[in-house]
Amino acid sequence: MLTGYAGAHARITGLDDTDLTHAAQRFLTWLAEPHDRRWIIILDNLDGPDDLIGWRPPDIAGGHTVVTTRRRDSALLAGRRASSFNPDRQPGPLR
Repeated sequence: MLTGYAGAHARITGLDDTDLTHAAQRFLTWLAEPHDRRWIIILDNLDGPDDLIGWRPPDIAGGHTVVTTRRRDSALLAGRRASSFNPDRQPGPLR
């Protein structure tokens, strides 16, 4: 996650910070700042809620976060909306 956040920060700002943690923190700060850009963060195959401690993208207008996981329990929900993938209910190309 840190590498992805740091890379996104470099692409958005043009600044290449060699400290991944610092760059990732600056990226989350940028996401939380008021600006005219909409964004979506996709966190693919998150193992558990502890992976998000300190790294959850801000919940603001114009920003969206999608989290995928193989978990079947509700540990990642924490009051958030969720849906599950069911291949039997999907259109042909997703089967």
